[in-house]
Amino acid sequence: MNEEAGKEIGTGLGEISNVDVKAIASEQAHFLRMRVDIPLNKPLRRGALVVSPEGDKSWVEFKYERIVGYATHVGD
Repeated sequence: MNEEAGKEIGTGLGEISNVDVKAIASEQAHFLRMRVDIPLNKPLRRGALVVSPEGDKSWVEFKYERIVGYATHVGD
């Protein structure tokens, strides 16, 4: 996990306006937080398949903050 990989993922969602580099610097970090301006005329994505330079595939789950009325799970 690094800033460059995060920006590449974020760019696929919309225009990046901020990346929280403090979260990346922590040895215990299991997430990357960034602010992305997302066009809301398209459905929000729950995640994406990411391929490392070595060819390893991993599913990355997206979590959205401060979106009123958006449910992340059925029944929310």
